Amino acid sequence: MKYNALVNEQQFEISIDTLNGKASVHLDGRPLDVDCRRIGGTARYSMLLDSVSHDLIIHGNSGSYQVHYDGKIYQVTVHNRMERPGIGAPERALPSDVTEVRSPMPGMVSEIEVQAGDAVTKGSGLAIIEAMKMENELRSPVNGVVREIRARKGDTVEKNAVLVVIDTTCP
Repeated sequence: MKYNALVNEQQFEISIDTLNGKASVHLDGRPLDVDCRRIGGTARYSMLLDSVSHDLIIHGNSGSYQVHYDGKIYQVTVHNRMERPGIGAPERALPSDVTEVRSPMPGMVSEIEVQAGDAVTKGSGLAIIEAMKMENELRSPVNGVVREIRARKGDTVEKNAVLVVIDTTCP
């Protein structure tokens, strides 16, 4: 999966692919040895980058983040290249390691039960859609980690709108 990231006004291309259950990360075509884990349910992450340990604090969602890294603060905007066709979107659909959870009907988002970075198991609640005074809870169809939240509480959504994106390669 390819992403375009704008970090403090500087553009980067990030590629994350999975082979035999292990993620391969490239930054502007250069391979990186990266392992990143969320600490508890907090905004804090522990990252090994080329065998050097770093602490991160990440705030934000839906592609816009404030990242505290090694004592500095970075403003980061990330776009999946499939969402930005003007920047060389790949021709294929979703990779097999990503699951989109879509609204089964038009309605209003009355609750988002997860955040980006949360681990989810098959059957766990993700969001609640309300239509004509009836609520429909959307549950995770897979085990994984929430990669993206594309709707907010109070949003009106159409049938088949993508609400949550789950990465099935993450532990």
